Amino acid sequence: MTKRILITALYGDASGSDISYCSMKDETGRTLYCDACIPAEAACKYVLSSFPIDEIIVFGSGGACPAGAEETVTLRDAGKALLTGLEAPSEYEMLQYRLLQFLEEVNAEAADQDLMLSKEQQQETIAFLRRFFHDEIGLDGEKKYNRYFHYLAQDPELWGKLENAMRTGLSGAGEDLARYRTWVLSYLYRDLKATAKLEPLEQNISVRMRSFCAEEGDILSFLNGLMPALQGYEADDGIPNSIELYVCLPGEHVFGIFTLLNAMNLTKVIPGEQVSISRVVTETRRKSSPFSAVFDQTEEYGIPGCSPRPGCPDDPASQRQPPCADL
Repeated sequence: MTKRILITALYGDASGSDISYCSMKDETGRTLYCDACIPAEAACKYVLSSFPIDEIIVFGSGGACPAGAEETVTLRDAGKALLTGLEAPSEYEMLQYRLLQFLEEVNAEAADQDLMLSKEQQQETIAFLRRFFHDEIGLDGEKKYNRYFHYLAQDPELWGKLENAMRTGLSGAGEDLARYRTWVLSYLYRDLKATAKLEPLEQNISVRMRSFCAEEGDILSFLNGLMPALQGYEADDGIPNSIELYVCLPGEHVFGIFTLLNAMNLTKVIPGEQVSISRVVTETRRKSSPFSAVFDQTEEYGIPGCSPRPGCPDDPASQRQPPCADL
């Protein structure tokens, strides 16, 4: 029996407030998007949209992962209270909150973001956006409004022009550009057509989640936390279990990735278990930009014998193709 585990890390560098928007491409070249406010959140969503996952294991500093987080819980059950409001959440709780929203296909922040501008300011801003895109790239017509977000995400220069234009072209943006910036991105992302947004696999709604403390680069503490988790899967009928690992990390924490890969090599000695790395997925953020990109870097990190992606000829049971991150 195969167990699929997603492994990610929290490094204590999440603001928990600034939302970024991440892009990736599917096998046909179609661009897909998701939102994120925690490093590696988008990479986790990529995996949860592409592969059936049994459990998410998070490692991080003591401040990022609170006491009790090492207990395995079903994300859906643990997250019922999360969607009703969080007071001073830990980074781990914030990740739970964000992933649960993705799996439940809800946007809990949308209502708050919508209140950032008055109705009059919203109408002024929407009219401004239509004039801007018409003047800059000739984009016009009702059916093309949902493409505004795509053009901004793919063209850093265009995003810079829009920010500068908002400073001078909107009556209140000069004094409070950040508020207008947040509202515009939220509005355009929500207006994006549904087929351009990343969707979770339905079976992942029952995924379990736990965490353990391990500082970045500390292989010993990482193994001390991970080994019991892997050994917790008992073989059925005397047949060794197969465990597939999906590693999701922010691209800027490359050292953390090598720590994981080195530790993964050691897990191959677990008696009665067959452990392999199926995917290494990273998220890279642009400096001074709300946009980022997800990359499947499995081949770049020299991981041999990757399991077939769902939807590929080698996996006929699958019904969906995952998004390809060859951005």
